Amino acid sequence: MRQILIFANPISGLGKGLGMARRLERCFARQGMRPLVILEKADRAELPPLDTIEAAISIGGDGTLRHVAERLVTETQAADLNVLPFPMAIVPMGTANLMALHTGNTWRDDRLETELPAALCRGQTRLVDVARTQRGIFLIMVGVGVDGSIIHELHRTRTGPISILNYLRPTMHALCSYDFPEVAVEVDGEPVFPMQSGLVFVGNAREYGTGFPLLTHAQSDDGLLDVLAIPVNSRSQLLRLGMAMMTGEHVREEGVLYVRGKHVQVRSQRPVPVQIDGEVAGFSPVTVDLLPMRVPFIVRGQ
Repeated sequence: MRQILIFANPISGLGKGLGMARRLERCFARQGMRPLVILEKADRAELPPLDTIEAAISIGGDGTLRHVAERLVTETQAADLNVLPFPMAIVPMGTANLMALHTGNTWRDDRLETELPAALCRGQTRLVDVARTQRGIFLIMVGVGVDGSIIHELHRTRTGPISILNYLRPTMHALCSYDFPEVAVEVDGEPVFPMQSGLVFVGNAREYGTGFPLLTHAQSDDGLLDVLAIPVNSRSQLLRLGMAMMTGEHVREEGVLYVRGKHVQVRSQRPVPVQIDGEVAGFSPVTVDLLPMRVPFIVRGQ
């Protein structure tokens, strides 16, 4: 009998992650399955062989999911495979939970013990591309610019579990202090965005922030990365841009670049803050490569 790995961030959901892991552990055990709860960081965990795993569940936010996926992708690449040999599922307990929204991994709390095992049994999955930067893989998006600045400030000031309200002060700090450094972008070896004040996003999925469509044409299984570079040099322009992003109209702004490719380089004249899937990821320059690797995610279905 193969095992179901349950990776949990104990502090996710304002401290409810551990309780959720134990709920699922009891649920799968009652159904005659072999659950294995992993509470330590994924890169440190001792994992069973890939061919003994039935599925992997990530309990937490997009950051927790990224670290779990990175460990599993690394193991899969070492086995010379280009698709994770078992599906992943998400129990979203973070702030944004963008990949859970993207893949339909949303569950009713009072039906979780019924809905999630049923979805695993149905086995319907959705493949998601994987990309890598110098700071690790990502499933959703890399941001270079003011959103990176917000995440860096949040990381500097946070003291425990966070909610959407915890983003307000870092956002105001970034809006007041960000000075719009210049960036340049190359895609597949071709210069596409000359050095100028702007923001850059490289991603795999269209959802961003609270779920609005930032990369409006992105498809996470098309074997391409979507690249969005936006010239911005003032706070008033940034605020107007933010409003346009809520409806997807930002891609129509003058000077905006929207292209696709597999290899992306973002340079700058001085270091610019970077975020990956909502986590601190150092500073520019950034190199992004699409990997020949896909991860199957369970689809909830009906």
